[in-house]
Amino acid sequence: MQLKIEATTTTPSVSFDPASGVLEFSGQSYPEDSLPFYQEIQDELAAHLEKNSQPLTLDFKLNYFNTSSSKCLLTLLESVERFQAQRENIKVRWFYEEDDEDMHSSGIDFSLDILLPFEFIPVKQLTTV
Repeated sequence: MQLKIEATTTTPSVSFDPASGVLEFSGQSYPEDSLPFYQEIQDELAAHLEKNSQPLTLDFKLNYFNTSSSKCLLTLLESVERFQAQRENIKVRWFYEEDDEDMHSSGIDFSLDILLPFEFIPVKQLTTV
């Protein structure tokens, strides 16, 4: 599954290249209705994980997301978490601007709810596509 979704004013860019095993979310997420946007990604990812056992890294490089996006991200992470129990080669890298305490705290909150290994990576500035 090759996945490439361009960013809009309200949705992040999303890219997945099976060869690298990295699924990246970058930008802002505050669509009017988050569920259809994230459901498509979750469905594609689940189909990929059912057929493939190579390592997977989820990179979150978000600089803002609203409550409905947060719920969808949690659902997506919970879906991926089910595969972690079978293979233990899935991890999350949470990038945040070093002075953005809210985004860092959001990542910590997710890590407390999800049994996937999280790596927190402070950066000077998030670059978005």
